[in-house]
Amino acid sequence: MCRWILWALIGPLVLGIAVGAGVCSAATPEQATAFADGVKILSDIFLRLIKMIVAPLILTTLAFAIAHI
Repeated sequence: MCRWILWALIGPLVLGIAVGAGVCSAATPEQATAFADGVKILSDIFLRLIKMIVAPLILTTLAFAIAHI
């Protein structure tokens, strides 16, 4: 089980490095900028999902702490 988690972390890391190096070496600066603008939507979605999870997590933690007291 532990090896599966290790490969689940290392695999996307290596893939991201490979895609970044490939885009950097094969594309012109204008094409690289256009690609980065296209991928930006994924980072925006990821950050919004994290923000969406944080508030309920804090609220639930506080509610359980108060109920435990």
